[in-house]
Amino acid sequence: MCYEFHLEERTWRTALTLCGRRGGTLVTIQEARIQSFLMRSLVSYRWPRNGVWIGATDKDEEMKWKWITGVCVWV
Repeated sequence: MCYEFHLEERTWRTALTLCGRRGGTLVTIQEARIQSFLMRSLVSYRWPRNGVWIGATDKDEEMKWKWITGVCVWV
């Protein structure tokens, strides 16, 4: 796996499109170890933003989150 962090502010849709053009996609977090890795990375980079885009959306139904893979997000 390869992860890229970009400082440019984009919309979620634009971020998804740009990732796709590079052969990737927004991250889907299905394991605690991946979430821990991402959180540690953001801390080590001294991430200057309030948040990041991930591969979850509620576009089909407000507040019903799904990963871009179609799997439901359990919150």
